Amino acid sequence: MKSEIDWNHTNKIIARGLYTGVAKILYNVTHKNLAKFGNSHAKIGAKILEIGSGRGEHLKYVSDTFSDYYMTDLTDWGQKEITQVAKSDPRIKFMIKNVENLDFPNQFFDRVIASCVISHVDEPYQAMVELRRVVKDGGVLSFLISADPGILLRTIREILTKPKMKNLKQPYSLVNAISHRNSANGLIIISKYIFKNDNIKIKYYPFYLRSWNFSTHIIVNVKVKHSSIAKE
Repeated sequence: MKSEIDWNHTNKIIARGLYTGVAKILYNVTHKNLAKFGNSHAKIGAKILEIGSGRGEHLKYVSDTFSDYYMTDLTDWGQKEITQVAKSDPRIKFMIKNVENLDFPNQFFDRVIASCVISHVDEPYQAMVELRRVVKDGGVLSFLISADPGILLRTIREILTKPKMKNLKQPYSLVNAISHRNSANGLIIISKYIFKNDNIKIKYYPFYLRSWNFSTHIIVNVKVKHSSIAKE
């Protein structure tokens, strides 16, 4: 038995399960919610960075006015699907990047999107600092926080997601516990500090109640004011 989880294998199985049936409907709504703020500020010729692009599921919800779209992930598990899309759209580029240590210049992007990523990282504070660093003054940033360990989200996983995960090499509950290691409440506190000098709006879904126990996902939207970030 392997001592570590094969995340490429695991991500592919989970992605197949999440984008079928009722779960697919819910996840597509989540993508729409994540794209909404950035689309409302879309610029012609914008340079966009997406963190945690997976197989490119989010792209179709993004306003098609950009000049460059950088899709990144920690591994290449979804690169095959993205490469197919890029063949017909040269604006799209796939890169393997770690959100905790991005090698892009300061203020390089007009818009940054991070799907279900921040809940997974080892150093969420550093990840948010990096996201903030690469956004231009006046640019926008949107990232999704999974509402862990909220009651509503855990219930939905038990009903809709867990039954589809029989082909995982490890129990789904174990994979989820390891992967979603950062609590929603903690991430919200960190984001309020990192982006305290910017215009930040935090939205709870699906009921708009400001409680992670009654949400499935939380979206942090930021309009960047200036290039300095909060310092300790």
